[in-house]
Amino acid sequence: MKAETALDLITLRRNDFERISQTVTSLRAEMQRSVSAVRSYEALTAMVKEQPRLASITVAERMSSPAETLSPDTSLQEAVNRFNGGKQGYPVVDESGR
Repeated sequence: MKAETALDLITLRRNDFERISQTVTSLRAEMQRSVSAVRSYEALTAMVKEQPRLASITVAERMSSPAETLSPDTSLQEAVNRFNGGKQGYPVVDESGR
């Protein structure tokens, strides 16, 4: 790190630097997800403007039934396999549906 003046030098322990680096990486990933969500929303809004009939379609008409879910007991390997199938998310519910 280059100091602006002799008094601006900051020292960090290795583990502190690694934690800061991991936090920045996590923030970057979250920002990318947020940007992707905004872009998806904008694309959907544009589609509805171009094809107004889309606005009358209900969620029930488009959702799978029964809803695809994961249980808290689902193995990580099975969850990864399901996400690799192209779906971006699954609700996690217990035996009682909560």
